[in-house]
Amino acid sequence: MGFQPEVNAPLIINGQRFAIGQHPNAPTIPYGQEGRQGTVYLLHSEDRRRKKAMKVFRSKFVNPSLVYHTQQIAKFSGVEGLLACERFIVTPQNNTELLREEPDLLYAVVMSWIEGPTWMDMLLNKQKLTRRQSHSAAYALAQALVAMEQRGLSHGDLSAPNVMLPMFGERGASVRPIDYVQLIDLEQMYASHLERPEHLPVGSPGYASQRHPLTQMWGPYSDRFAGAVLLTEMLGACLDSFFDSTWGESYFAPEETQSYGERYARLVEFIRSEWGEAIVSLFIRAWDSNELSQCPTFGEWMIELAKTESGSKTSRIAASAAAISAIGSGAKEEMAAAAQEGQLKRARQYESKGKYLEAMDVYRSILQRNPNANLAKEIAIALESLTAKQDIKQNESRERNRRRFSSMRRIATISAIVGCLGIGGYFAFGSIKDFINKAGSSQPSVSVDELKLKVANLEADVADKNAQIKEMKKQIEHLSKPLSQKQEDMLMQLSQDYEQIRKAAETKADSRTDPSQLVFEASQSYMNHLHNYLIGTYQWDSHFVEQLKAVEGYYYPFMYNHNRNAQLNIRFFNDYKDHLTGRGSK
Repeated sequence: MGFQPEVNAPLIINGQRFAIGQHPNAPTIPYGQEGRQGTVYLLHSEDRRRKKAMKVFRSKFVNPSLVYHTQQIAKFSGVEGLLACERFIVTPQNNTELLREEPDLLYAVVMSWIEGPTWMDMLLNKQKLTRRQSHSAAYALAQALVAMEQRGLSHGDLSAPNVMLPMFGERGASVRPIDYVQLIDLEQMYASHLERPEHLPVGSPGYASQRHPLTQMWGPYSDRFAGAVLLTEMLGACLDSFFDSTWGESYFAPEETQSYGERYARLVEFIRSEWGEAIVSLFIRAWDSNELSQCPTFGEWMIELAKTESGSKTSRIAASAAAISAIGSGAKEEMAAAAQEGQLKRARQYESKGKYLEAMDVYRSILQRNPNANLAKEIAIALESLTAKQDIKQNESRERNRRRFSSMRRIATISAIVGCLGIGGYFAFGSIKDFINKAGSSQPSVSVDELKLKVANLEADVADKNAQIKEMKKQIEHLSKPLSQKQEDMLMQLSQDYEQIRKAAETKADSRTDPSQLVFEASQSYMNHLHNYLIGTYQWDSHFVEQLKAVEGYYYPFMYNHNRNAQLNIRFFNDYKDHLTGRGSK
């Protein structure tokens, strides 16, 4: 059933007494906000003077590693925009009694309650901003992202639902400018010392790049593209025509990012006319990028925003002073050190993956910046070692190429044989047709129906051989791709398939549309692409494919029944077991 609290239900968490808060527009309903990973509930302290947010994760996202993650990101609660890092977690050691009553609260996170709408709320409600409000919101977001970037941090899933604006909350007048924007949903946050999430973010619709490799979605640069889109949206929101062009919960439709349609052209014109060429050039750099590292840094955004007219002379002076303070000489040194550390980490990552040439390029780039003597010596040793490893790798590559050529030659031979069979069948088919034509008025030795049957059989053989040739050509093309390219193609295809599943699940049922059938068809496409990838990449034969399908056919319904009524699985086992023993039809 999951966690289903009632309003004012008491909870004792880490020795502190809380009560479930009510929804402001429905006093009898608990205040809970659904998100991608779980539901966030409002908690009141015992004296009702303090508010907390409790995030209860869906079973898929419950992970013991959240304990370590929570402890680590709590250190960043003093950073601009990261108030939600101030948190603690419900563990079995500290909350035995609570978890005995409410087991679904295992590893739930309790954090600061942040007042105000999300940026998605502002877009959906088409809430036009004044020019000063647009500038203040964008500048506050840039401040937060600069502070994170200087520390080697990134949000990991930056998007409109994850950006809150306390400046527009009930107590907005008392909010400090530095706290105008707060980031939430920090469970996939990146830092060099944090573990890679089990469920990697792939970007949110309207903010996810169409070009950047998915492997870059969790790293020090992962916010740069989405951040550029968000900053530009905020700056455009002071114009009436902006909201006439918005897609919905983001300005761009999911498939429009990094394309050059009408919505893009209008936004560029909005920003150029209202905020100037320098700001719009930053957005275009991000939009045109093929790598996240090619997007502008948030320091660049902050400097240009400080130069723009934000509405009054006082606010311009304050913004400029803040930018100078944040990006002064000390901050520049910190940014340079962070950049150097990021390069070192990237070089080591390339080295660990066997990409020695790329690692050597990065190391040489660091040497060009005149590092200290110790680091320069360390890099020189690394370059010498990598040169030797690269020589070994090249020798191994030549041997693999020799073997691959031999394998391809065998495949080509098979293709030629199949082609010959097909051509032979074709000429045989032509010969029989000539024989029929020449028969004319003479008495045939066999009946016309028999000849037609032979012709039909030969036509079927030719079609079958052509299909085999086409399939083998596809296999040759697939086998010739490097494994990294196969993986990237597969991840992109599955991401597109999952987006179709999500859209189908959101479709409303009517007399002509059945969402359940649409979801099934989209899911079937997802699984077919996954199976084809495994078959093509690892050369599975039909025996293993049938094994996989038989196990999937048992596993998924079993898990579904287990979560509803475990007794159903007893009957399901008796009905299905023959598929596993080989006595049932597949």
